[in-house]
This record gives sequence, structure tokens and C-alpha cells, in this order.
Amino acid sequence: MMEITAKYDSNGIYFISAQGHTGYAHRGADIVCAAVSSLIQALGVGLRDVLKLENAEIKRDAESALISYKWDSSLVEAQCLAKTILLSVKSVSESYHEFIEVIEIRDGTN
Repeated sequence: MMEITAKYDSNGIYFISAQGHTGYAHRGADIVCAAVSSLIQALGVGLRDVLKLENAEIKRDAESALISYKWDSSLVEAQCLAKTILLSVKSVSESYHEFIEVIEIRDGTN
């Protein structure tokens, strides 16, 4: 199962990560994993290349299948981007809920 985590502070979303594999199909044919991975990577492109956020933290770990992004939540443009990506991931999750878990943490609680 792939786990998507979004963390919020008083300004909004400041962190999104994806970890694991969905297990929908074997490697190379997993359309669910590809869909969510593409959305998460689009977040990175938006933060880095569109918004030019030099201080956005990006972590990748191939061994644990982790990719995460952390940024300044006070940026309105980043909020629009993050909300769009998160809503898109949730939309995929609604159809494939047994393969994707979305966790939202607000002010240190689930």
C-alpha cells in the first residue's frame, strides 16, 4: 500500500510525502502507482521550477520508495499547488482505496 501524508500548520499544507508501492500490479504495469507518483512529482516540479522555491526541501529514498516535499506554508501559490495535488491524489484514492492511504495531520494530530 502507498501512504500519502500531508501535514498542515496554521497557514495550510507545508509537507506532502508518498511512501511505498500500491501493489495494484507488478512493477512497470502498476497504473495506480504511476498515477500517484506522477502527481507527487508534479508537486516537485511546481515548487522548484514554476514557483522557484529555492528553500523547498526534497527528499528521495529509492530503498523505502519515499519522496517528500516540505516548503513555506505562508506562500499562497504553494497552497494552491499543494491543495490541487492533494485533491487529485484523494480522487485516485477514492477509486483505489485498498491501494492508497491518505493521512492528513493538522497541528500534530491526525
